[in-house]
Amino acid sequence: NGDIISINDAGATLLGYEAAAMIGMHMGELWSDRNPEGLKERIFGKTLEGGWEGQMWYRRADGSSFPVFTSSAKVDDENGKPVALVGIARDVSAEQELTTEILRRNRELAVLNAVATCAASSFDLDKTLKSSLDSITNSMNYDGGIIFLVNAGSQLLSPAASTFEIPEEVMDYLRSVKVGQGHSGKIAELGSPIFIDDYHSSPYYLPEIPELIPIESLGGVPLIAKDKVLGVLVVSTATPHEFSDSEQTLLSAVGKSLGVVIESTQLFEDVVRGRSQWEATFDAMTNGVSIHDRDFTIVRANRALARMLGTTVDQLVGRKCYEVFHDCGQPIPACPQARAFNDGVSHTLVADEAKFGAILHISVDPILDQDCNIVGAVHDVRDITEQEKLREQLTQSEKIRALGEMAGGIAHDFNNFLTVILGNTQLMLAQMDGDGDREYRESLESVQRAASDAAETVR
Repeated sequence: NGDIISINDAGATLLGYEAAAMIGMHMGELWSDRNPEGLKERIFGKTLEGGWEGQMWYRRADGSSFPVFTSSAKVDDENGKPVALVGIARDVSAEQELTTEILRRNRELAVLNAVATCAASSFDLDKTLKSSLDSITNSMNYDGGIIFLVNAGSQLLSPAASTFEIPEEVMDYLRSVKVGQGHSGKIAELGSPIFIDDYHSSPYYLPEIPELIPIESLGGVPLIAKDKVLGVLVVSTATPHEFSDSEQTLLSAVGKSLGVVIESTQLFEDVVRGRSQWEATFDAMTNGVSIHDRDFTIVRANRALARMLGTTVDQLVGRKCYEVFHDCGQPIPACPQARAFNDGVSHTLVADEAKFGAILHISVDPILDQDCNIVGAVHDVRDITEQEKLREQLTQSEKIRALGEMAGGIAHDFNNFLTVILGNTQLMLAQMDGDGDREYRESLESVQRAASDAAETVR
């Protein structure tokens, strides 16, 4: 019925309770609203079929929710009927935070790489700026954007690239903007970003522009190279938008990259710096993580995976994953990456690999490009050897308990039979007179001794 009958101290502490206070509590009290619909029924069904494992959310005593990785199994009685469920849970909050950080850094790196790719693909500055601006607005979901270049002689801002058709009336105004004038001119003068969540109430509001170009929020950063402002990047949204700290930081980094398109060395330094930060986070994860291309080649791996497999990152990169994990020349039939490529969803595999002396839980997620095409896969590898040993020990202890209960029942029934035998034998001996058949008496006494010995044995 879902009532808790046993929980260890670690589990109770994780949930914010005392272990004793949780006995009799219903599991529904720990179920978080953050769990997807139908997950509870799926867990119950899979557990009865043999076991379930995956990520879910628990609710603490204070009402807060936190993610856990849970494994569950059923407990059967001597007749094979399920009488209880047992689960092992591990708090994965820290891992999820690291994953979020990696995704954020991936996004930053993707934008910076897009700018770098555009800059490297052409020596035409106008084409480079237009391609870079399209990449920025598409990747960060802005409705529009414009890049101004500063004319050092006239101190005028010249529109160099835009993502939308600018009406001639607006273009006339934009061509006349000087450094220090309006939103973009002020950015060029100060050399620092200006973000406006509500453009209509800002001091830079121009009534005629929103009528021609719908603008609700506006953000801009200077394009700087060697401490010199070369231009301004402005992005806008047609609906109210609050620019987050990470968003502002990323746009500022993009502004610096665009500012040094001519100074290509500085551009590459920014990309390398972003890549190093991403790799530092990547290597900080305790799980083994690797990135594979569509040909099953490992293109990136973290140090945790290399340690887990007893090798180095350099020796992993460039090799086929099925060679590394399974010592074979092609993907295995149950390959989670092949399945992920087929249906575009996550897949897992538990592999007992003798060569590593460990049981590995391998989770694979497809990597999609901006057009939702699968371009690779991310592998998350965990060593679950100890977890499997604990599960095996639990299963074995339950078997022993069941055998003990069965043996106790047999002994009880056997004692009942012996009691009847001993009682009747003693009664028959008592009823015999002294002149009775000596051989008959000896036979009864022999039965009595055997029954007594048997009773001692099962006792």
